[in-house]
Amino acid sequence: MGEVVTRLRVPSETQEEISGVVVAVIAGKSHNGGPLLRWGSRRDQARPARVIWMENPPNWSTCKGLRVVVGFEHGDEAKPILLGLLDSPPNVDEAPTEPPSEIEPDKDAKPKILRIESEQELILECGKAKIALRADGRVVILGGYLLSRSKGVNKIKGGSVQVN
Repeated sequence: MGEVVTRLRVPSETQEEISGVVVAVIAGKSHNGGPLLRWGSRRDQARPARVIWMENPPNWSTCKGLRVVVGFEHGDEAKPILLGLLDSPPNVDEAPTEPPSEIEPDKDAKPKILRIESEQELILECGKAKIALRADGRVVILGGYLLSRSKGVNKIKGGSVQVN
């Protein structure tokens, strides 16, 4: 008697099959240079995806946050294929001239200096509180309650100081 061989389809990591396309978000660049994507219930996991042919593919590390259309090979969520971009990638001319580092910056890292510049006026506003910095050197602080605290000396200096 002949031996009976049964072929079993090994299920992928995901057990649900996806039909149609999904809108995903680019999370960065994979180790092989392709895009990393997040979508649906798996937004906590970035997965590498294959890409359909593109004449000038963008640098995926500069496309974080862009929306893309994704299909899945045989409906298998573990085999995403990026079909196209829904958002425009950054202008190639604006990209840095040096090659991007393979080490991704820590998303929780804080800059040592944060500089925001404006030509005429910079306004920070939240509810009834407002801070305005003007080009002529005036700083206006408005609010329903103003608190100034210091562990050291709290100085008020000026050509003249008016209180009330």
